[in-house]
Amino acid sequence: MPPGGFSQLSACAGRPFENFLHPPLMSLLEHVHIELGFLEAIQEAAAHPGIDTMLTAVSRLGDFGFIWIALSLALALWPRTRRAGVTMLAALLLGYLVCNLTLKPLVERLRPCDLVEGMALIACPPDFSFPSGHTTSAFAAATAFALFYPRLGIPALLFAALMAFSRLYLFVHFPTDVAAGAVIGALCAWAAVRIVGLAARRISSRSEAHAPDRDHGAAPPPGS
Repeated sequence: MPPGGFSQLSACAGRPFENFLHPPLMSLLEHVHIELGFLEAIQEAAAHPGIDTMLTAVSRLGDFGFIWIALSLALALWPRTRRAGVTMLAALLLGYLVCNLTLKPLVERLRPCDLVEGMALIACPPDFSFPSGHTTSAFAAATAFALFYPRLGIPALLFAALMAFSRLYLFVHFPTDVAAGAVIGALCAWAAVRIVGLAARRISSRSEAHAPDRDHGAAPPPGS
């Protein structure tokens, strides 16, 4: 479990640790309790072995961004869809940099499964909770895909939302983790579209500037 957090606080002198917290921390603790209650309500409302299996499988597809990287690479292999695939890969990279390498170690938020034992339906991940990496990558790739293919993008976005929900149901993320991940992913997709588009225009301009004159070396017209 990552260091720090409410799980390391314990009762002192027979009094609950909340008595030793300043008002801002008390407010934060109350917010955490609300989110934990929401997660417990989700599990109670939808608890079913079949749902457990399905959402576990959906979550696994997002491990290390597997399904989104696979889809991006498949699109990048074909000339007609290459730009969409490259844009999706760029969005995934931006999401990883913002979420996994910047915000997670900066915020250092513990996961719900770190705070409440016996509720997670999968092994509790070892890294920090905020924001959700699965949700960030899902919405980064799905949003980028939807910007190129609006009709096909609707199922992709619905699947991204299902993956985000699976992280709540499995009790490994707070609702705010997932909400932040969705926003970050969508913004990374928008940024990737702009970046890849700018790069494509520059490459095209350079190619046109270095292209040989079409008339250079052509045979002289008859009768000249």
